[in-house]
Amino acid sequence: MDVGFIHSIFTVVLLVLLLNIFIWAFSKSQQKRFETASQLVFADENVSEQMMKQKGLSS
Repeated sequence: MDVGFIHSIFTVVLLVLLLNIFIWAFSKSQQKRFETASQLVFADENVSEQMMKQKGLSS
């Protein structure tokens, strides 16, 4: 086996791995999980507003 053949096998393995990641990421079974995770950024915002109202501060 020469180095070119090993590089070719490595490239094919990485391509298959990348395609599997894309299939997993865009599958419908992951959609709800990713939508929930995308809303976590805003979850802390409501808590902060409630704490400011309790302390008598306004935003």
